[in-house]
Amino acid sequence: MIVTLACLIFVLFQSVITLITQKSNAENYAARQYSMARLDELTGLGNRRAFTEACSEWVNRDDFIVVRIDCNGLKRANDVYGHEFGDRIIKETAQNISRICRTGQAFRTGGDEFTIFWDADIEINSLAQKFSYSLNVFVEDMDYKISCAIGLAHKHLFVSLHEAVCVADEEMYRSKINSLDWSVCDDFDMSLYRIAQGLKTEFGSTRHLELHYQPIIHLTSGQITSYEALIRWNRDSGFVEPTNILAAVKKYHLSVDFALWTLRQAQQQWDTWGRPPITIAVNLSGSWLLKPAVFNAVARSQGLTIEITEDEAIEDPKILDKIDELRTLGIKISIDDFGARWSAIAQLSRLSESCDRVKIDKALLKDIRLFEGAHGLIDSLNLPTVAEGIETQDMLIAIRDAGGQFGQGYLLGRPMKGSDIGMGE
Repeated sequence: MIVTLACLIFVLFQSVITLITQKSNAENYAARQYSMARLDELTGLGNRRAFTEACSEWVNRDDFIVVRIDCNGLKRANDVYGHEFGDRIIKETAQNISRICRTGQAFRTGGDEFTIFWDADIEINSLAQKFSYSLNVFVEDMDYKISCAIGLAHKHLFVSLHEAVCVADEEMYRSKINSLDWSVCDDFDMSLYRIAQGLKTEFGSTRHLELHYQPIIHLTSGQITSYEALIRWNRDSGFVEPTNILAAVKKYHLSVDFALWTLRQAQQQWDTWGRPPITIAVNLSGSWLLKPAVFNAVARSQGLTIEITEDEAIEDPKILDKIDELRTLGIKISIDDFGARWSAIAQLSRLSESCDRVKIDKALLKDIRLFEGAHGLIDSLNLPTVAEGIETQDMLIAIRDAGGQFGQGYLLGRPMKGSDIGMGE
């Protein structure tokens, strides 16, 4: 009886041990499965699923730094050295990130892209330098230099974590296309980002973004010969400086959309005015003419004069070629801000072959002798000049006496909405 009872107790004990072991194994297996489902197999970093879950934890923190990293030239490495070498680059980059990332979390969020959340315990540019120094390394046995594009943003500058990640991604892209070691979004860049987001909305459904038109006057007759289209934007939050609009367009790669919107608005206004015998001058960056969509829109336009700054007109022979193509199609070209840097003096003869008029920068109006010199050079090439920035009667008289033919400035007429300008009245 005692032996039987002991056997039963032993069997029961064994069953309990087995159940505990099985439960422990199942829990360990589940934990391993849970962990494996959130780890990138190649690098051992968190994968996109882990990144998504981590976002819900980090979103409640007051401030931290979002870092986005992209391996440059991975496609070329795969093509030249094979995918095993490409994987090696990814792994070495991930290992370097892990060595740096002591107070944050790192994830592989794309084929050659990584995202890091870093506690804001270090100045952002110092952190950028830290990553840049550690990630740009030379693989000696393959004679190959690994380089990375790096973008960073402070989370506290933005409404949401998603927005901060998007901006860090934009900065990473900017670092990549401009061959920068890194690119950081600071307070000013954040305001540019907000402007860029607003512009994207305005391009699709214009609410407050608009063009105003400033007259260009024949200084002898006083007649209006053309208008210059100037960007104006009164948002709900206040007036946006045109220089900041252009900075946002450049930084966030909105040049094509901005150029097409501007050309479309100016063309519609000229048509609304009844296609008068005057033109509307539209300012475009010379580099935008290298974009097929912009070039084709200009080529189709009517009643517009395209203004290109002097330094842009001479910095790339391809731009001059495009200008020449447009002139053969009958498009009028004006060189803007002549004399701002005096960069075009040596090539003035070549520029004169590619334009219909030259606008002399207002900086030269401060000393009438400078204006006389610039005007004399341009006049010798049989090109008309427009004096920009005429603001006083004395300045107007001096320019007219120096031989200036056309002028523009607040004294002669302020920018106005197209609807406020009467044609033929």
